[in-house]
Amino acid sequence: MKKILFFLFFITASNFGQQNISPILIEHNTLVSDTSQLEIISYRIPYKNLLFIKNGEDYSTSFTLTLEFFKDTEFVSRQIVQPKFSLNSYKETLSGDKYFQDFVDVKLLPGKYILKPLLNLESTDLEYKIPEQNINVDSVKNNFQDPVIVLSNANSKNNEFILANFANKIPFAPQKYNILFGLKDTANAEIKASIEQFDKEIFTNTLKPISEGNFEISKNLNEIGINIKKIPGLKIYQISNFSHLLYEGPFELTIIVDTVKHKYSLSTIWPEKPKVLNNPEYAIRLLEYIEKEDVLGELLSSDDELYYKNLCEYWIDKFPADGMKYNYAMTEFYTRVDYAIENYSSLNSYDGAERDRGRIYILYGEPSNIERNYSEINEIMEIWTYEKIARKFIFKDVNGTGKFDLTN
Repeated sequence: MKKILFFLFFITASNFGQQNISPILIEHNTLVSDTSQLEIISYRIPYKNLLFIKNGEDYSTSFTLTLEFFKDTEFVSRQIVQPKFSLNSYKETLSGDKYFQDFVDVKLLPGKYILKPLLNLESTDLEYKIPEQNINVDSVKNNFQDPVIVLSNANSKNNEFILANFANKIPFAPQKYNILFGLKDTANAEIKASIEQFDKEIFTNTLKPISEGNFEISKNLNEIGINIKKIPGLKIYQISNFSHLLYEGPFELTIIVDTVKHKYSLSTIWPEKPKVLNNPEYAIRLLEYIEKEDVLGELLSSDDELYYKNLCEYWIDKFPADGMKYNYAMTEFYTRVDYAIENYSSLNSYDGAERDRGRIYILYGEPSNIERNYSEINEIMEIWTYEKIARKFIFKDVNGTGKFDLTN
């Protein structure tokens, strides 16, 4: 096996945070009715970004989220929320894909605002300064409800939806997401929707209304519901069966009402994207564990700005999933790589994916059992057992330095 240079990862490791998502995701939606509109600010915080304290059998947390609105430099409004809640699993408190969610409603006059959020963790000096956001509040537009991103769910036939709540973005994930919008006075209008990504149209469809009414928002357990209140109002349309066609990155949504086009610049984000994928060249080189050298050479033969595109296409071709761009195999492989780098690297280095324990972890995943033995001469032995494949791997650290080599 050709050795990957350790310094390749070390040099670029500082770039790993470049695509990290904010510690709190904040979303703005305007819900309109016949006579008014309401500005909704919703938020989503991964449990791992909160501080939990053991309280009996549970783990408790609380925080203060301050939302300040400015128009130019003039202070306009402030909203403060102070939730408290508990979890019964320590492992759950470390989760990056489980969240606390809620929303506040704000009344703002038409205009352009700057939202300055601040998150404080209770009983600590820990403070998250979240990037400012631009909030545009249009004049009351009784004839149009801007798109709202929702999770596709079984209750959609009952006009009950779940707000996606990922900062007005669609998660790059296996779950399906839909887009809702509303129009008034569309008796004879033809309504179409199209989606373009990377200069290619990937979706187009003629739409029929699914209901008539106004949107209502509610909190249900740890989800935010979007329901359609059936009263004379807007005709509600749904764009569906498209999210699996999206790659990670920006895309353009066009809603056509007869000859009038409404354009929206949207994007998909990968909430728990493996960090190693922020270094596509290194991610490609790690394929040497499962691929021939000429395959790696082909993936690396183009300009480096195409490495990530080449890598995604490799996994889609190797492990196709009925046209879905999100790839389970790719996610699992590079999630294991992240774990190996974090847990099996040498001191002052980032070579965990290239060490023997890291390589075995990447190939086979978490062992069924790990046994560690110590000798009188400072040798340490680890025995990894994989019950499903009936295999054992024995690693030795002969100097007590943390460098484990495969012995069998």
